[in-house]
Formats: sequence, structure tokens, C-alpha cells
Amino acid sequence: MAVIVVAALVWVFSLTPQNLVGAGAQTEVPNVIGLEKGAAEKKLEKANLKVNEVTQSSDKIQPDHVISLTPKAGTKVVPGQQVEVVVSTGPATVTLPGLVYKTQDDAQTAIKAAGLVVGEIRSQDSPSVAKGAVVGAQVDGLEGIQTTSVQVPEGKKVNLIVSTGNVNAPDQRGQSFTAARDLLSGPDYQLQVKLVADGSCSGGNVTAQSAIGEVPQKSAVTITYCSGG
Repeated sequence: MAVIVVAALVWVFSLTPQNLVGAGAQTEVPNVIGLEKGAAEKKLEKANLKVNEVTQSSDKIQPDHVISLTPKAGTKVVPGQQVEVVVSTGPATVTLPGLVYKTQDDAQTAIKAAGLVVGEIRSQDSPSVAKGAVVGAQVDGLEGIQTTSVQVPEGKKVNLIVSTGNVNAPDQRGQSFTAARDLLSGPDYQLQVKLVADGSCSGGNVTAQSAIGEVPQKSAVTITYCSGG
């Protein structure tokens, strides 16, 4: 008798949920659309359903949230059936190529070819990028100026920053001639600096500067400084 009881218990515990509820039992697919995928999976598993996750881009459903179900919510299925859960990866992205040094026309063509929208054209001084060429790009929704290739959401507006071909030379009168020379000839301005010594005064400070304000790239600037003892 004891052997029969033990055998019966083993058989009961070996049954799957579907066996326990009967071959004709059904469960309803719960509505998990819009839920975060972890919460959606728990809800489906609680309904005794298996989850098959697939991903898809979406500009309406935020990343890691459910877009759709197959079978649809409310469908009656057998316990243990697999449900395909489509999870959002966010908006589709495209590659915005590097645009620096391209002409404005070439940059606009590249933006459109990438599935993006040409926005505003802005001017900016540059010590090295030729007049009319692109210094950088600003993408709506992204921080900073893009100077290299970058992934951006499809359909975004791209604003171009185009070189004026000029630099704005700061007034260095009253500064030491070494500091003035290093600043004006350095990477921010890249001007051709000529030093002229004035022995009638002392101290090493700049007394005159031939060009101040907007000047063409690589312009020559003469700095006169006090060199007397």
C-alpha cells in the first residue's frame, strides 16, 4: 500500500501546470503594451506564458518598453504558449558623417542623403577652416558641436556652422610682448606675428598693434613693444 502511495505522489509532482489544469485549459494573454520589459515579462510569466523578446526601433515608445504582442492581448491560449514581445530600442538612428572642411553645399547634400533635415546656417570665426567651409554641426536634441561622424535619431534637424574665414584678434596693448606673441600666433588665432622693438621705453609691454578685431585668417600682425633698459 505504501509503495502505491509513494508512486502516486511522484506522479502528481511530475505534472506540468498544463497537466494539472487539464488538456483543454486556457489562459488569457495579459495586456503589457507600454510596460517596461521586465515588468511585462513578470506579468506574462505569472499568466503561465513563455516570453520570446524581439526588438524594434520606435519614435513613439520609449526604449525598453513593450510595443506589441503576438498573440494579441486578450487572446485565449493554452498555458505554456510562447508570446512574442516586441520591445522598443528607441528612435531609429542614422549616421551623420563628419562634415568639417566640407563646403556648405556638400555638407547639405550629405545631411539629406543621411535621412536628416538641413536646419539653420550659422557663421563662426575660425583660424584654420576656409571661408564658406563647415566648422561643425549642431544636431537638435544633442549637446555640443559635432565635428566627427556620429549616430543621431532619424529625421533630426542639423544646423551647420560655417567659417567666416576670419579671426577676431584681441587687443594686446599693455600686455607683455611674449604673451601677446604666443597668444596671437597660437592655435586660437594662428596669425603671423612680427615684433618691432622700441628702445625709447622699457618694460617689455606692447605699445602698438597693427591689427585689432576682425582680420582674415593667417594675417600679418605687427606688435611694437618697449625694449629699452
